[in-house]
Amino acid sequence: MPITDRRIAPTSSYLRTVSRTASGAVAISLLAGCAQQGLQPALATPLGISGDPTGSDPAPFAAAPPAQAPASAPEPAVQASASLPTTCADRAKGGRGSCTPPQDFVVRLCGGNFPDAALSMFRGGTPWTRGFVKNDVEAWQANRRTRDAALMQRDEEVIVLIDRTKGSGILVGGGSYDVLRWDGTCASLMADELTLSRPPVAAGFAEIPWRHLDAPVREALGADRMIAVADADQKRACRGATMGAKSIACRKADTRLGMLVVERIRAGAPLPAPENLP
Repeated sequence: MPITDRRIAPTSSYLRTVSRTASGAVAISLLAGCAQQGLQPALATPLGISGDPTGSDPAPFAAAPPAQAPASAPEPAVQASASLPTTCADRAKGGRGSCTPPQDFVVRLCGGNFPDAALSMFRGGTPWTRGFVKNDVEAWQANRRTRDAALMQRDEEVIVLIDRTKGSGILVGGGSYDVLRWDGTCASLMADELTLSRPPVAAGFAEIPWRHLDAPVREALGADRMIAVADADQKRACRGATMGAKSIACRKADTRLGMLVVERIRAGAPLPAPENLP
């Protein structure tokens, strides 16, 4: 009987398995060699498998977006006063100059619109230093919300908010003042444009924004019969009037009503606390 060779020829599946095993062994050997030499092996990209369907070289990696600076913390909200100040800020520290409100209050006061607070501060008996405009002047408004010039007339009464005439350094033009007007706006004046001596005639005042006052303030002042009559006259004279287009009769009625309001407040008429405080 002939001797049969029992060796079986390797199948194709067997050859593929051996090929993969050998390839894996070679890859492992290469990685190990790179590790020993401190090299970083590059990742292989199979031919024809990339972001480009044509099989060309893969597109380079997109650059990472630049790191953004951390967002700054929001500024703390400005807290309104619980009440109007009643004592001099400088004199509380032993000063002998003008009696002015605290500076943080002044910043808030001049940064908004608070005509009711202004009337309370002008009320007779309050300690704030009064000043009087020497001559007609265009003064820059000091509230930083507008750069419009404010026309101030001779002898207009104001309250000194900031006195820069007593500084120890060099004072340009003798210094300056920031002042509060009767209408609630703030203005800046040079030292030679304001006097702290009361004029020999009745002091003037900025136009009172009567229709913009809090209702409780108007009701309290309207308890005075003369003011109530002047209020009714002003309504009739200014019916249909718009800003900048007032008739002569309307302007006269405004002046009459404002004069009575100022007289009452200078005399110390009680006023309710303003609804909005700086």
